[in-house]
Amino acid sequence: MAGKAAIKTPTETKIILNRPKTMCEVNLRMQLTPIQVESYAGHKADETPRRFLIGGQWMEIVEVIDRWYQIESQPEWPRANYFKVRATDGRDYLLKHDQEADEWFLGRSW
Repeated sequence: MAGKAAIKTPTETKIILNRPKTMCEVNLRMQLTPIQVESYAGHKADETPRRFLIGGQWMEIVEVIDRWYQIESQPEWPRANYFKVRATDGRDYLLKHDQEADEWFLGRSW
């Protein structure tokens, strides 16, 4: 998603959406849970998640709905890729790949 940036404060995450002539701020309280992810690295070496382990069960990803990037590294908010995915259980999940630590996290599901 173009025009999206994330800012983290000690207690919450703020997502800033830049749109022509407008700026919206959405406050999210997000708990990040470490998870195992199997991913595919294509010709550009970008990792795309294929499945992840949650509650002892592997969930296959049937669709990557959206993807965005945190490109500016800051100590409290490292470089990361975010994926909104749909799994075989029909639910949507927000996955974060911390590129500096090479760790994956589950941000939320709905």
